[in-house]
Amino acid sequence: MYVTRVRTGTPRVARAPAEGGELEEVSKAYFRPAAISPDGQQLLGISWGEARRHASLATLPVAGGAVQLKPDLPVSAQWTPDGRRYVYFEQAGASAKVWVRPVADGSPRQIGPVVQDFVAALAISRDDRVAVSQGTQTTDVILISGAPNR
Repeated sequence: MYVTRVRTGTPRVARAPAEGGELEEVSKAYFRPAAISPDGQQLLGISWGEARRHASLATLPVAGGAVQLKPDLPVSAQWTPDGRRYVYFEQAGASAKVWVRPVADGSPRQIGPVVQDFVAALAISRDDRVAVSQGTQTTDVILISGAPNR
């Protein structure tokens, strides 16, 4: 099991032994794991890209090593069950498109119709079917009268 550990203000990934015991730090880099690759060799998660100064999708070998940023992929990306492709969605206003792209730097291809709603998440079944959680997103502003220190 891999967990995010924050000790010095920077999220770092640690491995928790199955038999219990102390956490073992995998990398000193900023990294929040989200998934383990189907072959069990890499973690997919969020890291910090200094060049662009924002969070970015990234991979990290489970044995430790360098974080590989994937700045051209949105943080919604997930591996397909065979580990050869990424599936992700891109929201554009009130609609979204679902894309698939080879891991080995290929061109993305849209799959399915444009989703005419806000997409919250997606999931991939073992037989490569994609489920999309969609709905509306509502935001409001309210005014609260009275000062909080009275």
